[in-house]
Amino acid sequence: MLALGINGSPRPKGNTAYFINKALEGFAAEGGETRFMHLRSMQISPCIGCMACKKDAVCAIKDDMHRFYELTGQVDALIIGTPMYFDHITSWLKGFLERFYCYMGPKAENWYPRPQTKVGLILTYEWDQPMVYTPVVDWLKAYFKNYWAIETLAALQVDSCPEQLEAPNKTEALAQAYAMGQQLAAASR
Repeated sequence: MLALGINGSPRPKGNTAYFINKALEGFAAEGGETRFMHLRSMQISPCIGCMACKKDAVCAIKDDMHRFYELTGQVDALIIGTPMYFDHITSWLKGFLERFYCYMGPKAENWYPRPQTKVGLILTYEWDQPMVYTPVVDWLKAYFKNYWAIETLAALQVDSCPEQLEAPNKTEALAQAYAMGQQLAAASR
């Protein structure tokens, strides 16, 4: 079993990364292997719509996104985290998700190599109004389900997370992140 944590935050050791790592801990506690990708430290270009991928599901852009592509056939669980910037996911995560386009055939066929992959979502934000960001969670769930037939098993929304590292003080949310990792591991068996 392999879980891949995707950090859409610009901060490599911020609140979002902290919760992703807690979920990865839960996955590892169930005997799984884990890896972590910090998108801001990677060179990932936006999709340029060249359509070269429609021949063989291989993206023509040669950049760090290929580190992800090389793993997709092995990954059982994606734990994707992002802070909310201007009421939506970060540009790093949006660019990453756009590059899944190579997994869509010319007639919108699902070419994702492992549709049994499960997803856990983690959203952090400073505001204390979680209902404002529920549509973003719904959008992400629909993105994975409608395009790639990938089920989102859990979503964690953590409010009151300013720029300062508050995650260590959020014991209930940390327990939920850990349980998310365990749930993803159980579903990956």
